[in-house]
Amino acid sequence: MKKIIAVIFALLTITLNYANDFSYEKIFETNIGGCFQTFSEPIINAPYIYFPSRYGLQTFLIHENGNLERVNVLPIEGELREILRKDNYLYISSWLLENDSTVLYKVDIINPENPNIVDTKISDDDRYVSIVKLSNQIAHFKSTNQGVFLTFINPQTLEDISQIQLFNIFNHFEISNTLFAIYDEYNQTNNTDDYNVYDISDPTNIVNVGELSFPIQENEGWCNSTFRKIGDNLFVELGIKSITFYNISDSLTVNQISHLATPQIEYSKKYCVKKGNYLLIPGYNSVTIINIQDITCPIFAGEDNFSQYTVNIMPLPIVDAGNYLYMGTGSLGILKMSFNNDNLQFLGYHLDNKDSCLGFYSHNNKIFLPLWSGGLNIFDITNPANPVFETKIFSNKLIHSKIIFSQQDRLILSYKNNMGLDFLAKYDISDINNPNLLYEVPLNYSKITLVSNPEESKNVIYILGQTYPLTDIQIMKYDFSSDDNAELLFSYSKSEDTFIYYLYGFFKNDNFYIFNYRLNLKPYGFSGFAENDPEPLGQVQGINPNNETVGTAKYSEPYFEFVTLDSTNTVHYLNIDNLSSQELFTTKTKEYYPFSIINNNMLLTRGHYALNIYDIHNNPSGVLNKESMIKLNSDYPTFTTFERDGINYLYVLQTECLSVFSYNITANGDININPLNKYAMKNYPNPFHSSSNRGSGTTISFDLPKSGNVDLTIYNIKGQKVKTL
Repeated sequence: MKKIIAVIFALLTITLNYANDFSYEKIFETNIGGCFQTFSEPIINAPYIYFPSRYGLQTFLIHENGNLERVNVLPIEGELREILRKDNYLYISSWLLENDSTVLYKVDIINPENPNIVDTKISDDDRYVSIVKLSNQIAHFKSTNQGVFLTFINPQTLEDISQIQLFNIFNHFEISNTLFAIYDEYNQTNNTDDYNVYDISDPTNIVNVGELSFPIQENEGWCNSTFRKIGDNLFVELGIKSITFYNISDSLTVNQISHLATPQIEYSKKYCVKKGNYLLIPGYNSVTIINIQDITCPIFAGEDNFSQYTVNIMPLPIVDAGNYLYMGTGSLGILKMSFNNDNLQFLGYHLDNKDSCLGFYSHNNKIFLPLWSGGLNIFDITNPANPVFETKIFSNKLIHSKIIFSQQDRLILSYKNNMGLDFLAKYDISDINNPNLLYEVPLNYSKITLVSNPEESKNVIYILGQTYPLTDIQIMKYDFSSDDNAELLFSYSKSEDTFIYYLYGFFKNDNFYIFNYRLNLKPYGFSGFAENDPEPLGQVQGINPNNETVGTAKYSEPYFEFVTLDSTNTVHYLNIDNLSSQELFTTKTKEYYPFSIINNNMLLTRGHYALNIYDIHNNPSGVLNKESMIKLNSDYPTFTTFERDGINYLYVLQTECLSVFSYNITANGDININPLNKYAMKNYPNPFHSSSNRGSGTTISFDLPKSGNVDLTIYNIKGQKVKTL
């Protein structure tokens, strides 16, 4: 039945909003994990070991049994790229792509258990992305429009000493205490990789003293190799499908000693460690062992797979601490190993999983964080300025969609169990440490998305299910009100060639919209879902008028956000009260897809080791300024905002830490709240159908004395708020 509503504008207010200022302060931070999948090798300072991580520098004490005890965490802003040691100092380079700057940190380790930053050097370019230790010298690479340069630094003051121009910075290695080789070019005539060699004994007078040429091995491409020094004048070239041993003397004489094809390990090899008469080469999820007792005849001794522990997305360095070997990983902390002759043993992990999550969910003074690695972390936020970790539940379940609190102590979530089966389940969480399963609904789909309608009960769940070849979708509506079983209210199928990759859905004005997060973005609309009477509306035109390829998309009341896959990764924001309206504004995020929330006309988006802040209505061209950007210590943040006792809180979950900020939004100008009777205003028709998409709807028109963005609030004759637009 269609309801008819007559709205009498007994009171209506208009708020004119002007430019806003955003200020914030970090009030709390706690380290809760470890992600050691970085570009740099750990530093041994026995009995301590320094591990670079996504959050910063982590210090561990190595006990006699090889166990690690974390004794210090030093935050480093931005992406930690390189770390090296000279005397009693560590030199760390960090890259903050979002504002085109890099920082060189000098860290004092005289007290090895408590590293301390003693000096920094900030640059507004990428000059410190790669730093190297050459003999007793510290240098960094700098890439500019004028070319590539190697600049030597005074290790005491961090000031530049001298500079030489290079061809590129693809590959480099140290030959001796005074000689340094850097890749120059591929010599097509001789089929060789050529390296220039520099004498760096006097950093104020760098001299090019010759050239090294290495033949391109069969099945290896140019510049696909990494050189590692494993003894006096002894070098190993790590290729994709082979390893080659050379003797390189100070006189620049190069002799190939042996070559070993390794078709068993067809991946890019960057690191190795020599252990006795063996060479250990780490890969993505394994360690290759080469017997080099007779260096003229190296022998492939085997490959030990550690995928039962973790799978890395890149080869990571192994650090030799004497009796034990350690390797940082991306998701499970630090892998501990031992090696005796050709026997490599994996001895387990130190540290818990990193805490990348799908989003924040708050309920009953707690926040719930579904982890990418599995399980649900729960923090008590009775004191929101000091969240306290309470427990972790569902450790053996991968929660792959939103979670919904249908009642005071009832939780609905979808997950994949340790058998790889998908379910939608309802739990009694009155005892948070021992959730009680009430029932499960099997989900036999390749891809699943949960959607709820803010105008319906929280017990009502919509499921978008896809099966291969992903051209068909099924939309199901369940009622979870009962604690005995879920009631299927209806099931609706739709076949369409553009239903590829993951689907997302949202409700707006009682209509249901679904869209791909890839390909050309044109949402499909449906009406009647709230009344259990589905009716297709067809594709919504105008939301992506240029038919650009879409990388990702998200709906966040009242805005629609999508990212186009072009050279600049443009992010588009539209106000979807009118889905075919012009877009609100666009932003550039370099290379990382954002997600956003809206708070008092301010937009926060995820950047590269930062949250960017936009004033939606008054500064649509970009971030307010560099100072207003919230710099972070790790990438891939998840965040939420809420208000408690008059204080605005911003919670940010980074890869390894939970940070709490307080923030304020202040108007840079007056905010005028004006009564209705100053303006001519009317609506037509009146009365009107409650659902503007299934009936006539209504149009409200008014005039303003000056231009501005407005919040429009409608009340009925009883003084009850009907809607805020």
